Amino acid sequence: MILAYVLSFLGMLSWQWGVHNVQGMAGKIVGIILLAAAILKTVSAVGGRYADKKDLLFKLGVHAFIWIAGMFLYDYIIGLLTIAGVLIGIIIFGNFSFGQKSRNYDENGADGREFDVSHIPVIVYDDSNRQWKRRGVFGDHAVYYNNDGDEVTIYSGQVSGSSAITSAGTLHWY
Repeated sequence: MILAYVLSFLGMLSWQWGVHNVQGMAGKIVGIILLAAAILKTVSAVGGRYADKKDLLFKLGVHAFIWIAGMFLYDYIIGLLTIAGVLIGIIIFGNFSFGQKSRNYDENGADGREFDVSHIPVIVYDDSNRQWKRRGVFGDHAVYYNNDGDEVTIYSGQVSGSSAITSAGTLHWY
C-alpha cells in the first residue's frame, strides 16, 4: 500500500506542477497516469472486485486526502522537498563535518592547533622552482628530497598559507 500512496503523492505533485506552470500539460498527463496506477495498485492490494467495500473506500479516501492536501499545501511541500534535497546533497556530496569545529587556519597556521603536514602536496617547489618530492609524513613533520640528493624537513610550525620556510629556503605549493 505504501507504493500506491507514493505513486499518488508523486501524481499529485506532477498535477500541481502542471497547474502552476503555463506549459504544464505534460505534468497533468503524468499526474493522471500516476493516480490511475495508484488506484489500480490499491484496488488490487485489497482484493480487486472481491474487496471489502469499506476498506476499499477508506484506502481510496487516503488518495483523495493526499490530492486535496496537495492542492492547498503544494508550495510548502515543494519547499520541504527542496530543503530535504539540499540536506541530502550536502550529506552525500559535501565535505562538511556537522557538530565539529572546522579547522580554518590563518596566515600563520595558528588557530591553537598545529598544521597537519599531510595536507601539503607530494611535490613542492623552492624559490628557483626546483621540485621537491615527499619521502614521508612522520607526525608533525614531513621529509622532502630533490633530484640533487638534498633533503629537508618541513615541520608543522613552519607552514604559512601555501608555503613553508625551511633550512632549504622557502618551499611553496599550488
